[in-house]
Amino acid sequence: MQRRRTYLRIPLATVVELSLGTKENSEVFVRDLSIYGMGGYVDRDYQIGQSVLVRLNLTTADKEMIEESIMAQVRWSKRLEGKNNFALGLIFHEMAERQTKLYNYLRELEALAYIV
Repeated sequence: MQRRRTYLRIPLATVVELSLGTKENSEVFVRDLSIYGMGGYVDRDYQIGQSVLVRLNLTTADKEMIEESIMAQVRWSKRLEGKNNFALGLIFHEMAERQTKLYNYLRELEALAYIV
């Protein structure tokens, strides 16, 4: 079996909001997060290649709030067996340049993951 991942994913249990526009919002139950993308679970199907806005609210270990919105693209979507829910993979765009606070926080978490 060929391994497709080339970057570290940080396991993270939180809820974020996906937006397709002003009227279409969905909650995503996040499974993992990285500087390159995110995996999670949603209650509707998304089309591969579809652009979405992800709104994240994270709290660091130092109790600092990170509130960011980042554009992403749907990489894959798969119906969960026997359920009306879907697993979803997103790719982030330009996080290092536009969401520097989020980018730096995730890099810190990556560094900790390598230590453990």
